[in-house]
Amino acid sequence: MLKDIPKIVINLPERTERLERFKGEVAPLSWFGEFNLIKGVKATPSWHGIAQAHMNAIRHAKERGWDKVLIMEDDLYIPAKGKPVLDIYLDGAFSDKKIPEDWDILLGGVYYARTLEKYNNYWNKIGEFCALHFYIVNSKVYDKLLTWDNTNHYDRWVGKLGLNCYVSNRFFAIQYDGYSDNVNKITTYNSTYLTNFTILK
Repeated sequence: MLKDIPKIVINLPERTERLERFKGEVAPLSWFGEFNLIKGVKATPSWHGIAQAHMNAIRHAKERGWDKVLIMEDDLYIPAKGKPVLDIYLDGAFSDKKIPEDWDILLGGVYYARTLEKYNNYWNKIGEFCALHFYIVNSKVYDKLLTWDNTNHYDRWVGKLGLNCYVSNRFFAIQYDGYSDNVNKITTYNSTYLTNFTILK
């Protein structure tokens, strides 16, 4: 499944070092292939620009008639890249019989989950959440995701829409620590927020 999904990465044009790091991050992934580049958006406050960039990615997918799309941010970090455990896990998680039939969004990892409910050995149903660095969107919710109302950070807003969102029970996608355009400071989310989750390494 992953190999056949169109892929988009969001990157501010001046952040060339992030784009190069992203390319190196996905190079070992046999299922990755080519990706589409969507320019990040600068705005005040910064989270308005982030929301616009994500909606531009979704709009890009909708205009091309893609039935699903994988959207990533340029600070993507895949701890198990290059290791057999990653392909074994993903082959299981993304087999047709393992993906929830009612899915709207599939997430590779998050930094906050209000609720988690086990679906199977690969996926947990998630309530309100934070993080959109690696997520797959089903085309049936494109239009809904384009109705952002400016009231909250885009990921928090998405998490409150009542969609059928599922997150991997072992996070295979997290983010590099460093400067965040979202909060305009250096962040250490991995050591701060991921201690209660299982990371695929």
